[in-house]
Amino acid sequence: MRDLAVAVGLEPVAAKTENLRTKAKRLAERGWVVADATGSRFMPRGSGLPPRC
Repeated sequence: MRDLAVAVGLEPVAAKTENLRTKAKRLAERGWVVADATGSRFMPRGSGLPPRC
């Protein structure tokens, strides 16, 4: 998440990365992205990861 924070112009501090993680989880719940089995990495739907059930 730190790399993503830097990529979108945010500071790579815990508060910012946790906000990004929460937003990514919300996008996964709504079907916009797919999370891996651990829920720590997110990919756009159709990127090759199996859907999370």
